[in-house]
Amino acid sequence: MRAEMTRERGESEGSKEPYDMFDRGLRGDSEGSKELNGMFGQGPAGDSVDSVGQRGAVRKWVVEPSNDSRQVWCGKIRNVIFDFGNVLVDLDRDAVIRGFAAQGIDIAHFLGLSVQKGIFRDLELGHIEPQAWCAALVETAPQYQLTGHALSLTVDGVKQAWSSMLGGIPLRRLHALQALKSRFHLAMLSNTNQLHVDYSFEEHFRRQGFDPNELFEHIFLSHEMHLAKPCHEIFARVLEESGFRPEETLFIDDSLENCEAFARLGVHTLCPRWPDEWLGLLCPSVATIGFFDGVHRGHCYLIDQLSEWKRQRGFLRSQIVTFAEHPRAVLCSDYVPELLSSAEEKEELLRHTSADSVEMLHFTPALSKLTARAFMEEILRDKLGVQLLVMGYDHHFGHGGGTWEDYVRWGKETGIEVVQALPMPEYGAEEDRPMPRVSSSAIRQLLCQGKVEEASLLLGRRYRLEGIVVGGRQVGREIGFPTANLQLSSKKLLPMKGVYAVRVTLDDGRCYKGMLNIGERPTIDDSREVSIEVHLLGFSGDLYGRKLALEFFSFLRHEQRFSSREALVEQMEADKMAVDQYHMAKR
Repeated sequence: MRAEMTRERGESEGSKEPYDMFDRGLRGDSEGSKELNGMFGQGPAGDSVDSVGQRGAVRKWVVEPSNDSRQVWCGKIRNVIFDFGNVLVDLDRDAVIRGFAAQGIDIAHFLGLSVQKGIFRDLELGHIEPQAWCAALVETAPQYQLTGHALSLTVDGVKQAWSSMLGGIPLRRLHALQALKSRFHLAMLSNTNQLHVDYSFEEHFRRQGFDPNELFEHIFLSHEMHLAKPCHEIFARVLEESGFRPEETLFIDDSLENCEAFARLGVHTLCPRWPDEWLGLLCPSVATIGFFDGVHRGHCYLIDQLSEWKRQRGFLRSQIVTFAEHPRAVLCSDYVPELLSSAEEKEELLRHTSADSVEMLHFTPALSKLTARAFMEEILRDKLGVQLLVMGYDHHFGHGGGTWEDYVRWGKETGIEVVQALPMPEYGAEEDRPMPRVSSSAIRQLLCQGKVEEASLLLGRRYRLEGIVVGGRQVGREIGFPTANLQLSSKKLLPMKGVYAVRVTLDDGRCYKGMLNIGERPTIDDSREVSIEVHLLGFSGDLYGRKLALEFFSFLRHEQRFSSREALVEQMEADKMAVDQYHMAKR
């Protein structure tokens, strides 16, 4: 439950001054640094060593724990306090500078790495209301107009540019917070402002299905407390109002100065070297990796094994790591397979498996150059917090590949245990005969042969196409069989040409039996252009512009040329009867 602050919001000493200068003072707060260098300590009594951080700055009081010390350290923790920016939310100060520059003013000087300046600081401390702050910026803007740029700053423009600082919260962090709730008391402590809080809580938390007031038992914000880190008073108040014992509390903040200040009260601190470092420390995961085209029964059997490993090892999360683009397409290979699922469809299917979360990566040329070892270290370990990787028996990843022994060795070197998944049993759950080997390639081959029922058996569901109804020649209407001409929404494999019994789902959820033709319509025009046309049994009305989904039930016949339209109509009547009989038999 969100902590309620009992205080008076009286105006500050300088709050009535005209805002004719952006940087009229910092109210005595020091600049501080926000470089993402490592700190993992237990207060001033901890080891004191020098360490060179990622950006080259020499740092003090940096303790790099071994795996054993992490386990001992984590065992003492009952409460975790998170900073907001660059720990939970990715920040982009350059986006703010660009947003204001597009409106003609230069604000780079007022955005310190840790401490804002002038009325930006006043907003952070709650000494000025958001609307008054926006108006003050607009009024004062001419003093900071960029040379050669037209001034067009407005109140709405200020809000939009200022909100652009908040890059977003990856779902993996939100899922991690949800998992951590079962083991820790969670709180948030942030130097932030009302505009950012309102925007991020709505756009980044709630829109993704997470309520910050349910994730965190206490939320402490500088603009509500009229205090900002790293002053001693704000940390003392947080401990007092939350009831957290310092020795049982971990504070995670990307400012080393803030960590050092809170550590003086006996609180454990972590200054992450990269934004997701805390995931691997507090919320390690078991994961599997693959392209997962079609998300077939073999994929689901592999993914289900994550749950058992999660239970055995006590992990908080299980996650699937996959790619939006097929690697062969990015590598300009001479062979790129036609896909069984679009990126959006695949992500939706994966989110309905037993895994806790899905991480959809973009397979870029830069990513393609990473060796397996580098990918394990930089992506799986450092970004996603993976400690156990379950690999399919024939899966390989990373530039240059490697043997099974190589993956195990690279895992040991990077701190990731690599285990091999169990192969899928020879017999299916509902079959009394051996299953063919389940693979995306086998499913593609079956679909290209028109064997949609066999393909459905391997997929674990009916093969599906989606598209928008576009205008056609309306020949079907002329012969008594109006058809919807479908333009596919994504590039997916088309089954073999011919006529199929399908189920059609409209965008309003209504379902109809359908008779689908994939082919060149040789009797009508013989255009050699492949069309996808479906006749909905029992439907009347206009479908232009609407989205339809087709599920393949059975192959009826090959496409053929008829001697006349009358012969075609006669065959279509027979096809319609076959569709009816097929659906009746499947009830």
